Amino acid sequence: MSATGGTAAPLEAARFAAALRGLAARTAHAVPAEELTPAVDALRAFVQLPSPAHFLAATRCLRAAVRERKLARLASVGAPRRAAQHLGVIAELAGLPADLQQLLARLPGDARTNRRFAVIAQLLTAHRLLAASAEATQQDLQDHLGQPAPARAPSAERRRRRR
Repeated sequence: MSATGGTAAPLEAARFAAALRGLAARTAHAVPAEELTPAVDALRAFVQLPSPAHFLAATRCLRAAVRERKLARLASVGAPRRAAQHLGVIAELAGLPADLQQLLARLPGDARTNRRFAVIAQLLTAHRLLAASAEATQQDLQDHLGQPAPARAPSAERRRRRR
């Protein structure tokens, strides 16, 4: 590194440029151009002022673009299957009619739909568990205390005392 402003020495800059050139070429083949804007900006900064910091920034941006593309591809593969599983839970717990199930199944199987179906399925599951717990608790109380007495309508005399 030279003593002026943190720029790389010519040999070091050439090594950095060769490494970035290969990484940039592989990234350009793997990632659509519209997703490369941050990486292109980082590469331009390196070309204008070759330095280890700009090299590191460009390398990180290029690798991040590839990583994000791979993650998006993975999510798009599994999301429709998970959305169908969540929809099955929703249909079972909510008792959805077949036509409504078909309508919901036509929604795009993307991450947003998957999240929505997952939340609804979790809420319905929690409701079912809470209802079962409340029913069991009520049954335990009835077994312990006996059957509750039938509710009586308040007599006219009691109503007058309340006023």
